[in-house]
Amino acid sequence: MKRVIACQKTAHDSSVLHVAKLPNRQLISCSEDGSVRIWELREKQQLAAEPVPTGFFNMWGFGKTNKQASQPVKKQQENVTSCLLELVGDLIGHSSSVEMFLYFEDHGLVTCSADHLIILWKNGERESRLRSLKLFQKLEENGDLYLAV
Repeated sequence: MKRVIACQKTAHDSSVLHVAKLPNRQLISCSEDGSVRIWELREKQQLAAEPVPTGFFNMWGFGKTNKQASQPVKKQQENVTSCLLELVGDLIGHSSSVEMFLYFEDHGLVTCSADHLIILWKNGERESRLRSLKLFQKLEENGDLYLAV
């Protein structure tokens, strides 16, 4: 059985050319509009609709006539879990259609475009942490790191 898990109707301003799933519940998409977008798959819970009494509809000739007017439709209420796609990143750097991208986990994302550019995108937060770690390691090696007590 196939079913839609999540849907984003206005993901881009133009045709989507490529989509890939990342291991951390994220998707990346690129488009003819020149953008690359990062989406996070988030769960949302919806309660199913309450049972509706058939009396009103039977009174006007709708529905099955063999049921009593005040008898509600017998349908179990169940929780339906679906997902939504939340935009968490928008990579703007190309001036033309982004044709393809490749994701290299620790090394970032590479995009290529009809504007003749290839761009390597890095995770800014991750790179900042790595730079800080290298700085502290260098200071510790040189004996310049003193912890205040």
